[in-house]
Amino acid sequence: MNIDPWATTNLGIELRHERSHGGGAVDVLPAELPIATLIQPGLRRNPRRAHLLVSTVLGKHLPTDPRVVLGAGNRLGDLVRDVLGDREAVVLGFAETATGLGHCVAARIGAGCYLHSTRREVPDATTLTGFEEGHSHATSHLLQPAPADIFVNDLPLVLVDDEISTGDTAIDAVRALHAFSPRAHYVLASLVDMRTESDRTRFEVAADELGARIDTVCLAAGRTLLPDDLVETVSSMPDPVLNPTAAQRGSFDRIELPWPASVPEGGRHGILRSDTDAFEAALVQAAEALRVRLADDFAGRPAIVLGHEELMYLPLRLAAELADAGIATRFQTTTRSPAYVLDEPGYPLRRGFRFVAPEAGEVEPRYLYNAHWIEDALSEVAALDDGVALDDGVALDDGVALDDGVALGNGALGNGALGNGALGNGALGDHAPGGEGAVDYPGLTRSAGGRSVGVEPVLVVVIDAPADTAELRAAGGLIDVLTASGDDVVLAVLPGADPRLLHAERTVAEPRML
Repeated sequence: MNIDPWATTNLGIELRHERSHGGGAVDVLPAELPIATLIQPGLRRNPRRAHLLVSTVLGKHLPTDPRVVLGAGNRLGDLVRDVLGDREAVVLGFAETATGLGHCVAARIGAGCYLHSTRREVPDATTLTGFEEGHSHATSHLLQPAPADIFVNDLPLVLVDDEISTGDTAIDAVRALHAFSPRAHYVLASLVDMRTESDRTRFEVAADELGARIDTVCLAAGRTLLPDDLVETVSSMPDPVLNPTAAQRGSFDRIELPWPASVPEGGRHGILRSDTDAFEAALVQAAEALRVRLADDFAGRPAIVLGHEELMYLPLRLAAELADAGIATRFQTTTRSPAYVLDEPGYPLRRGFRFVAPEAGEVEPRYLYNAHWIEDALSEVAALDDGVALDDGVALDDGVALDDGVALGNGALGNGALGNGALGNGALGDHAPGGEGAVDYPGLTRSAGGRSVGVEPVLVVVIDAPADTAELRAAGGLIDVLTASGDDVVLAVLPGADPRLLHAERTVAEPRML
C-alpha cells in the first residue's frame, strides 16, 4: 500500500491526471509520466495561493538524480521540436524555478539563443525589458541579454516554466514581450499543465487578441482540486520548524572552480549555440576539479549538489558529471520562496532552512528544503506500482521484482539501474528502503524510519561570485545554518562570466546565433 500525499489525506488537495505526452525518449525515466509521478502537493502561506506543486523531476525542492532532471528536460525539448519542426527559435526560461529546465530545452533543440529572466540586479548589465508574475513570492522578471539583439528578433519564442496553473502568468508574459518585440509564434513548454477548460478558453481568447500563434506542450496534463478553505486552513497551521541543529556542527571547506570569464555560466545574459563547445570544455574542467576535491576529502561519500536560486543548469551538469564518475549524487537548489515545512510521511518538504540572502542589497531571506537523502515512502512512483516495467528485469508491483537485470548504482531508473528506486526522492511506495522489500544504496545504511544513517552525503553548495560574500558564512547565512545542522559542506565558487565582456565580444564579432 502506498502512502498517500499528506496534503491529500489531511487537507483534501487532489492532483488529478488527465493525459501524458512525450513517452518515446530513451532516458532514465519511465515511458509514461503521470501527474502523481511528476508533482506532489505542498503548502505555502500565501493569500493568493496556499498550495505548492512540488516537482519530483526539477531539482528545486527535492534532491533529485541529475539524470532524471536532464531526462525530463530532454523530453520537454523533444515536444518543443515536434511543434517547431526544423525552424530556428529563441528559448526563454522563467526565473527562478525554470532557469535550468529552460537551458535543458534549449540545449536539446539546439536553440540559437537561450536567455532566462532574472530577479538579480546586475550592475554591469543592461536590463532590456521585463514582466510581472502574479502568484509568485518574487514577482518581477528582468531580461538582461548581452547585447539586446541576440534576443530581439522575429524568431519563434519558446517560453519554459515548470508548471502552468491557470495560464495567466504565461499569457501576461507573452503580452509584455509581444508589446516590446512582436513575434508571430510562441511556444509555451512546461513539465505539467493544470489548466481547467475555462482557463484554456481564456488563454485562447488572449492569444487571438494578440494575433499570434501560441502552442503549449507539457509532459503531463491534469487538474488541481482545492478545498474552498485552504488559505485559511494553512494560515492557521502552526509555524513550521526551520533550521534544525545537531549536537556537533558539520565541517566546512571551500574550492574555487575554474571558469573562463568569456564563457557564460548560464542564461542570465544569454548563451548562444556558438558558446556550446567552450561551455562543455569549461564544464569538464570544473567538474574534474570538484571530483578530485571530493575524492581527496570525502572519499566514498555521496554528494548533494546545491545550486543557488537561478544558478541551476551548471550545478545540474556538475552533478551529472559526478554521477557519471561513480559518485552517488543528487541535485537541488535554494530558492527565494517560503514554503510550509512539515516532517510527516507523505509530505514532500520534510526539512527546511531559512538564511540571510548573500547578495549585496538583498533584505529578504532565502530558503532551502530537504537537502538530505530522503528515503520516505512518498508517491513519486505511485502510478508505477501496478506492475509497470521500468527496464529489463525491473517491475514495481506488489512484490517489487528484482533480478539479474538490476544494478544498484547511482539511482537512475534506466538501463536496469534502480539505485534508490525513485525519481529523485527515494520512494518506492510501500517498498521504501529501510522496510520490507528495501533496496539499499551502496555506502548508505538505513534507519528503521527510512532515513539514511552512517555515511551521510556531503553538501556541495555551488555559487557564483556575486553570492560569495561575508553574509554567506556569517551567523544566519547558508553555510552557518547547514553546518549547524550537522552537515559537512563544501562551498564551490564559480567566478562566472563578465556581461560587459560578453556584450563586447558579441557586438564586435559578426552577429551570431549560437
